[in-house]
Parts: sequence; C-alpha cells; structure tokens
Amino acid sequence: MSISINIVLDKSGKIFVRKVVPNPSVVGVEETVAKLRADYYSYIAPPLEMTEDEEMALETEREANKQIEEELVEFHEEEERKCKLIEAGLLKEEKAKFTIFSVLIIIAIIFAMIRFSMRTFM
Repeated sequence: MSISINIVLDKSGKIFVRKVVPNPSVVGVEETVAKLRADYYSYIAPPLEMTEDEEMALETEREANKQIEEELVEFHEEEERKCKLIEAGLLKEEKAKFTIFSVLIIIAIIFAMIRFSMRTFM
C-alpha cells in the first residue's frame, strides 16, 4: 500500500498535514519506491539465518530507534505544552536565536552586496 502525506512547516516550527493521498502516482520514482519498500521489509523481517553478532547489532539498532522516537515524542509534547502556556499568557514566546547558519547567511548576503556594488560602480 502506498500513501502520500504532504506536510507544511510554519515559522514557529509546527507541522501541519496539508494533504493525504491514499494512492499516489509513482511515475518516475518507481525504482526509489521499490528500494524503500524493500529496505523497510528487510528491516521489519530480518533474514532467517543470522549470526549472533548480526542479531545483537539489529537489536541495538532497534533500541536506538525506539529511544530516538521516544525523544521526538517528548520534544513534541513539550512544544505543545509551551504553545498552550503561551496562548494562555503564562509564558512569553521565545525570541529567535541567531545560529551559526543564520550568521553565515547574513555574511554571504553582505559579501554578495559588496561584490555587486563593486561591479556596478567600478
């Protein structure tokens, strides 16, 4: 079964489901879809003949994935609690923080503007 879920991420980081298509077209991506399905099925149904080391590695990977999933659920629940407190006026909304990425973008824009002005006026 195939399903396509189009999601939107707003400025505050909330995720919204925009559209769900129960039978999406896979024209042009058949190979990728087939590989993803094969990878998924090989993950949930490991080979019948596995060594003990392979079984332990698979179990370790599954436990790590469970931990990541639990952390994501906790993060999402905490964000929902913060949003409710902000809406109730009990918590101030956090101001956006500068990250290294945003600083690099600003520097790149400044250099582009300088380069453009030097080409224009020289």
